[in-house]
Amino acid sequence: MQRATRESVAYDYARFDNRRSVRKAVEVSQKQRAKPVKKKKSIISFSVVFTYFTVLFISGVIVFNYMQVTMLADQASRLKTQIETLKNQETSLRAQQEKMLNLNYIEEYAREKLHMVKADESQINYVELSKPDQIKIIKDQNNGASKYFTGFIKSFNVVVEYLN
Repeated sequence: MQRATRESVAYDYARFDNRRSVRKAVEVSQKQRAKPVKKKKSIISFSVVFTYFTVLFISGVIVFNYMQVTMLADQASRLKTQIETLKNQETSLRAQQEKMLNLNYIEEYAREKLHMVKADESQINYVELSKPDQIKIIKDQNNGASKYFTGFIKSFNVVVEYLN
């Protein structure tokens, strides 16, 4: 394409013409050229809107699922940490239980904390139960003094029961 110069450009001298008929013709041609072109209204079809909202919905579901996976993974990690802590506590408590069930530990604890000592042979008394037990029944003697004391004890017991 060749560049425009003064010699190659055609000039429209009709604009500068003072005649009315020429001037009107120029104005009419300019108005016709200046008329805005009507744009077609862009109508968005239903399928485009449906596709847009479907993609938006699926994207939201994917983001929500990733969020759920992240939260569940974090919770699983915390639970694994808690399980490890509890296993360590269990091991520690089992070792402590075995220590406390050890007879040497029990003897040392009794001696140092409770200040207990083993009994000497001189402190051991044996009770012999080879004779059978015997019960003696004392026959009630009806003398006045014993009846008086028996009545007094019964009335005293009634008063004590009433107070309780």
